[in-house]
Amino acid sequence: MLQQETKKPDFGKIFNSSIFRELVGDLEAILTKIDSVKENNPILETIYINIYNLLNFKLKVNKDGTLNPPIYKQSYFDRRYSGIAPWDYNKPHTVIKELVQKKGINGRVLDMGCGTGNDAIFLALKGFEVVGIDFSTLAIKKAKEKIKDKKLELKFLEEDVFNITSYIGTFDTIIDCGLFHGLTENLKESYVKILSQLLNKKGVFYLLCFSSLMPETFCPQRVSQREINEFFSDGWSIDSIEKRGLEGAIGDALIWLATIKKI
Repeated sequence: MLQQETKKPDFGKIFNSSIFRELVGDLEAILTKIDSVKENNPILETIYINIYNLLNFKLKVNKDGTLNPPIYKQSYFDRRYSGIAPWDYNKPHTVIKELVQKKGINGRVLDMGCGTGNDAIFLALKGFEVVGIDFSTLAIKKAKEKIKDKKLELKFLEEDVFNITSYIGTFDTIIDCGLFHGLTENLKESYVKILSQLLNKKGVFYLLCFSSLMPETFCPQRVSQREINEFFSDGWSIDSIEKRGLEGAIGDALIWLATIKKI
C-alpha cells in the first residue's frame, strides 16, 4: 500500500488567521491578569511561565517562518529570579575568567544584563571598577545582597538598558553574557546604538550569545555569525567570533564569544 504523502502545514497562513490572533490575544490577557495579582501564588506563577514560553517560543514567528526570541519583559525575569533561574549558577563564566587571565579586560567595565552579579563581582574582586545593570528588581536585589559586606569598586543598578536613568558614564570594556540573544531585531538595532554611546573609542565589547549551531528545539534565541557581522558593521570592528561551550545549569549549550571593538 502506498503511503499517503503528508502535506506540510502552511504555518504562515495559520499564524495570520483571525482565530489564531484571537487565541494569542486571549493568552496575553491571561498574562496581564496574572501580572495584576500581588500575592505569591505558585500555581499562577507556573501558569504564567508556561503561557509566556508558549507565546514567545512557539507561536510568534517571523515572515520567513523562523521563531522570534522572547519578548523583553521585566515581569518574566522577576518571576524566574524569584527562584533559581536556570542560567544563574552562582559563579562567573569561564570565558570571563579566561579574558581576565589574558588581560583582555581593561579600565572601567559595564556588565549589561548582569543578573545576580556573578561576573561583575568576580571582576570587581580582580580590581576593576565595575557597574552592573539589570531591569529585574529581584536580580539586582540578590546581587546587592552578595556584596553587602564587601568593599568593592562595584555598583549594581536597577536599570532598563533602553532607558538608563542613572548617570553611569562611559566604559573601556562592556560584557554581555546573555542579553543580546533575547532581543527582537528592532531592539538589537537600538541596543547596538546604546553600546556605541556607552563604550569609549577603541573600547572592547565582549558578546556571549547562544549559537545558531544549536538545534532550534533546544534554544529558539539562537544567533548566527552573519547576524553578529550585520549588527556590528557600522562603526565597529569584529576581531573574532569563537565557538565556545556554556557550562552550568542550562546544560551543554553552544555559544559565540564575539570580540568587538569600537572604531
